[in-house]
Amino acid sequence: MASGAFARDLATYFGDRDRNKKPDPDAKRAPKVFSQLPEAHREAATAFHALVKAGTFPMLGTCEISAFGFDCVKNELYGAEDARYFGLAYDDYGDMYLLDLPTGQVRRWAHDRDPFEDDEDFESLDAFAFAVVRAELAAEGSIPSNALPALFDRLGFGWYTQE
Repeated sequence: MASGAFARDLATYFGDRDRNKKPDPDAKRAPKVFSQLPEAHREAATAFHALVKAGTFPMLGTCEISAFGFDCVKNELYGAEDARYFGLAYDDYGDMYLLDLPTGQVRRWAHDRDPFEDDEDFESLDAFAFAVVRAELAAEGSIPSNALPALFDRLGFGWYTQE
């Protein structure tokens, strides 16, 4: 993420899409809360925030960033009413992706079942970004979606195989 690879992938593969220019009003707290992340995860979070803040993040079904900055405590997000979570995005199913500040993991919060499943966590924002690009390409038919479950299983991204 911090290397710019995610930004390049977004521009390369989704450059013709509309841009999402309206993150959650609470996105302004990102720099402060990112100081709570383990040091190894701060650069990636800052790079993600820069994409959102610049208004260059494309509209994606797998990663809708209008939830970036979502305050789980203030909004009483069921099962995630904890300051440890920072809203990153939601998907076209209505599930949210939350950054777990103490660990740097990205956790998927499901709206229609047990909010968190361990096999749906990403170890980092970099892993999440890798998966988002490929899942979006598969959803639009640019790459074969039948190849993703095996790849994502090997990488520990169990969430895609359950869709």
